[in-house]
Amino acid sequence: MEGDRPESDESISSLQAALAMTCPVCHKTFEGRNCKQNLGFHMGVVPRALMCPFCHKVFAGRNQQQRLRYHTLTHTGEKPHACPYCPHRARLKFNLHKHIRALHKDQLPTS
Repeated sequence: MEGDRPESDESISSLQAALAMTCPVCHKTFEGRNCKQNLGFHMGVVPRALMCPFCHKVFAGRNQQQRLRYHTLTHTGEKPHACPYCPHRARLKFNLHKHIRALHKDQLPTS
Protein backbone atom coordinates (compact mmCIF):
# COMPACT_ATOMS: atom_id res chain seq x y z
CA MET A 1 0.00 0.00 0.00
CA GLU A 2 1.19 3.48 -0.74
CA GLY A 3 0.20 4.78 2.69
CA ASP A 4 2.73 2.45 4.34
CA ARG A 5 5.67 3.72 2.27
CA PRO A 6 8.01 6.41 3.67
CA GLU A 7 7.63 9.58 1.64
CA SER A 8 10.95 11.36 2.16
CA ASP A 9 14.64 10.68 2.64
CA GLU A 10 14.26 11.97 6.21
CA SER A 11 11.63 9.37 7.08
CA ILE A 12 13.73 6.62 5.46
CA SER A 13 16.80 7.57 7.50
CA SER A 14 14.73 7.72 10.71
CA LEU A 15 13.36 4.24 9.94
CA GLN A 16 16.89 2.91 9.37
CA ALA A 17 18.02 4.50 12.65
CA ALA A 18 15.14 2.80 14.47
CA LEU A 19 16.18 -0.59 13.04
CA ALA A 20 19.85 -0.13 13.96
CA MET A 21 21.17 -1.93 17.02
CA THR A 22 24.25 -1.27 19.14
CA CYS A 23 26.47 -4.15 20.20
CA PRO A 24 26.75 -4.20 24.01
CA VAL A 25 30.32 -5.55 23.77
CA CYS A 26 32.10 -3.35 21.19
CA HIS A 27 29.48 -0.55 21.03
CA LYS A 28 29.41 -0.55 17.22
CA THR A 29 26.07 0.14 15.52
CA PHE A 30 24.70 -2.42 13.07
CA GLU A 31 21.58 -2.88 10.97
CA GLY A 32 19.49 -6.04 10.93
CA ARG A 33 21.15 -9.39 11.43
CA ASN A 34 24.69 -7.98 11.35
CA CYS A 35 24.34 -7.04 15.03
CA LYS A 36 23.27 -10.58 15.91
CA GLN A 37 26.22 -12.01 13.96
CA ASN A 38 28.60 -9.59 15.66
CA LEU A 39 27.28 -10.47 19.12
CA GLY A 40 27.51 -14.18 18.28
CA PHE A 41 31.14 -13.63 17.30
CA HIS A 42 31.91 -12.01 20.68
CA MET A 43 30.18 -14.83 22.55
CA GLY A 44 31.82 -17.60 20.52
CA VAL A 45 28.46 -18.75 19.12
CA VAL A 46 29.48 -18.19 15.49
CA PRO A 47 32.09 -20.90 14.93
CA ARG A 48 35.14 -20.03 12.85
CA ALA A 49 33.68 -16.66 11.91
CA LEU A 50 35.92 -13.92 10.61
CA MET A 51 35.46 -10.27 11.54
CA CYS A 52 36.44 -7.23 9.51
CA PRO A 53 39.14 -5.37 11.44
CA PHE A 54 37.78 -2.02 10.17
CA CYS A 55 33.99 -2.16 10.69
CA HIS A 56 33.59 -5.42 12.66
CA LYS A 57 31.21 -6.99 10.14
CA VAL A 58 31.16 -10.75 10.68
CA PHE A 59 31.67 -13.27 7.88
CA ALA A 60 30.64 -16.84 8.52
CA GLY A 61 29.88 -19.83 6.37
CA ARG A 62 31.00 -20.74 2.90
CA ASN A 63 33.70 -18.59 1.24
CA GLN A 64 34.10 -16.45 4.35
CA GLN A 65 37.80 -15.78 3.78
CA GLN A 66 37.26 -14.64 0.19
CA ARG A 67 34.25 -12.50 1.12
CA LEU A 68 36.24 -10.86 3.94
CA ARG A 69 39.18 -10.23 1.60
CA TYR A 70 36.90 -8.57 -1.00
CA HIS A 71 35.10 -6.61 1.72
CA THR A 72 38.39 -5.36 3.20
CA LEU A 73 39.31 -3.84 -0.18
CA THR A 74 36.40 -1.41 0.23
CA HIS A 75 38.08 -0.03 3.37
CA THR A 76 41.67 0.03 2.13
CA GLY A 77 40.87 1.38 -1.33
CA GLU A 78 43.33 -1.10 -2.83
CA LYS A 79 42.70 -1.97 -6.48
CA PRO A 80 44.96 -4.95 -7.26
CA HIS A 81 43.76 -5.69 -10.81
CA ALA A 82 45.32 -3.51 -13.52
CA CYS A 83 43.99 -3.09 -17.06
CA PRO A 84 46.63 -4.09 -19.63
CA TYR A 85 45.33 -1.47 -22.09
CA CYS A 86 45.00 1.68 -19.95
CA PRO A 87 45.74 2.97 -16.41
CA HIS A 88 42.38 1.76 -15.02
CA ARG A 89 42.52 -0.45 -11.91
CA ALA A 90 39.75 -2.51 -10.29
CA ARG A 91 39.13 -4.05 -6.88
CA LEU A 92 37.62 -7.23 -8.32
CA LYS A 93 38.80 -9.20 -11.33
CA PHE A 94 35.21 -9.48 -12.56
CA ASN A 95 34.95 -5.67 -12.71
CA LEU A 96 38.21 -5.49 -14.66
CA HIS A 97 36.83 -7.96 -17.21
CA LYS A 98 33.66 -5.84 -17.54
CA HIS A 99 35.82 -2.75 -18.10
CA ILE A 100 37.89 -4.46 -20.79
CA ARG A 101 34.83 -5.81 -22.63
CA ALA A 102 33.14 -2.40 -22.53
CA LEU A 103 36.06 -0.16 -23.48
CA HIS A 104 38.70 -2.29 -25.20
CA LYS A 105 36.70 -4.67 -27.44
CA ASP A 106 38.77 -3.75 -30.48
CA GLN A 107 42.03 -4.56 -28.67
CA LEU A 108 41.00 -8.03 -27.49
CA PRO A 109 42.65 -10.98 -29.23
CA THR A 110 40.31 -12.87 -31.56
CA SER A 111 39.91 -16.58 -30.97
